[in-house]
Amino acid sequence: MIEQKEQLIGLRNLRRSLGLSQAELAEKVGVGQDAISHYERGTRFPTPKHLRLLAETLHCNIPDLFREQPLSAPKEPPRSRQHLGRMVQDWGGSGYWVMTTDELKKAAGSAFELRNMVRQLASTQRIVRDRLAEGGVERADRKALQQIAKQYTNKLVALSMRAEAVLEAEARELTAELELAMNLEQEVRA
Repeated sequence: MIEQKEQLIGLRNLRRSLGLSQAELAEKVGVGQDAISHYERGTRFPTPKHLRLLAETLHCNIPDLFREQPLSAPKEPPRSRQHLGRMVQDWGGSGYWVMTTDELKKAAGSAFELRNMVRQLASTQRIVRDRLAEGGVERADRKALQQIAKQYTNKLVALSMRAEAVLEAEARELTAELELAMNLEQEVRA
């Protein structure tokens, strides 16, 4: 037995609080179930690498693994952009909302598509704002959506500027084509 036996009780409590079996935790950390059992009983001590993996998997700080009652609340895992995109779409918003500005620029093939995207994004921004104001959104989702919403104004400004530039370029091209057509018409008359 190692001396830290009493300190490792936090591992068992955290694992149980998340509803994980020793086998499930072992699989996530990349060790055998017997290793988790040894860690919890204090007959073996995890390596620094496995301590870090245990803390990440259990959404806590490493010191919490050594305490009977963790001081920090379990951290919720970050929400993926795909998860947030599905949530926003379920609310009736656009999946464009969670795309980066560069992804949005690439997705817009024409000025028309770009203007349409800006309209959809502005509408989605209102939907998300209203849903967050209503409440009932999980804490981790709320936090991630609020963070995206803060970045959102910059996305709309960048896209609007891009739409303006594309429209100006299309207007210049159209003007050049009209001038060329008018010149050809004048040459034909002469």
